[in-house]
Amino acid sequence: MGYGSTKVTDKDRYVTIPTYLRLGIDCDKFGLGFSDWIERGARDFFHKDFRPRGTTEFLIEPFVSYVPSPNQNMEGGFIIAFKYEWPLTEKFHPYIWNGGGVMYITQHLREEALQVNFTPQIGGGFHYFIEKNKALNFEYRYRHFSNANLKLPNDGVNQGFISLGISWFY
Repeated sequence: MGYGSTKVTDKDRYVTIPTYLRLGIDCDKFGLGFSDWIERGARDFFHKDFRPRGTTEFLIEPFVSYVPSPNQNMEGGFIIAFKYEWPLTEKFHPYIWNGGGVMYITQHLREEALQVNFTPQIGGGFHYFIEKNKALNFEYRYRHFSNANLKLPNDGVNQGFISLGISWFY
């Protein structure tokens, strides 16, 4: 869950309380992770057994958000993203991610002529492992949403979020 807020034209703040369900697949298990690409390119410059410690995940993230302000409304949609995580310690694993998707907003905004919007996003945070396969998460994300000039106006809305959650790794 998280919290985000931004200013929109002719209205109070646009406040969002999202709930995310993040589903990830470890790309490294299939030889398709960022660490695999680095390893292939770095063999000429480093020792032949060089192996980066990070993990790359392909993510699918459906979400639904309660919008209490400026009027009570909802958002819903999904994003597809890639996340790169590296273990600094056994318990502390920071990560960065980037992706985008589609969303529907029930709120009518002067910035957007349509309620269906595209939403590129970027974020970073960390997992703090409390058990071998269970971690607490803290994350910041920045998202933009607009209708990709399908209809004017298309000024876009930019919003920052903080999120807290729990993850299970299988």
